Amino acid sequence: MTASFRALYERLIFQNLIYNKDTPCCNAHFIPVLLIMTSNAPDTYYTHLIENYKQTLSRFVGPTQTYICGDTLQLKDYNKLDWPWSIFDPEAKTSPRNRIS
Repeated sequence: MTASFRALYERLIFQNLIYNKDTPCCNAHFIPVLLIMTSNAPDTYYTHLIENYKQTLSRFVGPTQTYICGDTLQLKDYNKLDWPWSIFDPEAKTSPRNRIS
C-alpha cells in the first residue's frame, strides 16, 4: 500500500472516530467501499493486511469488498529479455489469479 493510500485511509477513518467505548463510530451514513489492490506479489501475500483494512473500513465507512489482482505481469514477453529473470515463472504470470471477497 502506498503512502497516498494510507493518508486517504486515515482521513476516512479518523473523521468518523469518536473516543467512546459504546459507540466508537459517529458515521450515520455508511457508503459502500471497494478496495482494489494490484501487485506483482502473489495475491495471498497481502491477505492479512487487506483483511485488516477491510474490517476497519467496514466499521467506520461502510460495507467493504476487496478486489485483489496479484502476480501481475511486468513484461509482455519474459522470453525476450537480454538476461534471465529466473525468479518469475512466465507461464504462471500469464494467468493472474483474481479474487473478490
